[in-house]
Amino acid sequence: MKKTTKIIALLLAFMMLASVFCPCASADDSSRGGDEIVAVLYHCVSGTHMPYLFGHSWICIENISAETLYVGSQEIAPGKMISAGLHAAKGMVFNREMGEYRGSSVTAIKADMTRNDLKKAEKEILNSKWGWYEFFGHNCTNFSASVWKAVTGEKYNAFIFPAVIKNQFPSNRKISLYIA
Repeated sequence: MKKTTKIIALLLAFMMLASVFCPCASADDSSRGGDEIVAVLYHCVSGTHMPYLFGHSWICIENISAETLYVGSQEIAPGKMISAGLHAAKGMVFNREMGEYRGSSVTAIKADMTRNDLKKAEKEILNSKWGWYEFFGHNCTNFSASVWKAVTGEKYNAFIFPAVIKNQFPSNRKISLYIA
């Protein structure tokens, strides 16, 4: 039993270290379509913040167009932002982070979105595979990294801890996003 526990612990430690040092792949912006920019996608990460003992990772979409946008049935009025994240016992939930992090700043990276990009984000967010949560292999980091990759083509190696995602963000692209 002790030997099995040690092997599992070593394997998890190795996977975590490997995911931090693996470079992310980036798609050329020209492959994302040439339409006008209508929204901004944020890949957000927080440290410990109740109820997230190990931190949390999610995405936000901000409408920078003059018209109302939609992600599924979620309305995004001009100048407004929504969040989408994967949560234990609930699966994918809209706007939970907008309440839990209201008045706080979080670390994020951002990417401009065309209408085509918004459709890609919507397809991934509403995918039925995000209807459940599992701590080790199907969690908030997997969700946020998957939506980010669907839109930008940039791959981040997801792991249990959101700090692993945060450490992969290019330092020259990290921003502080205030959740109003």
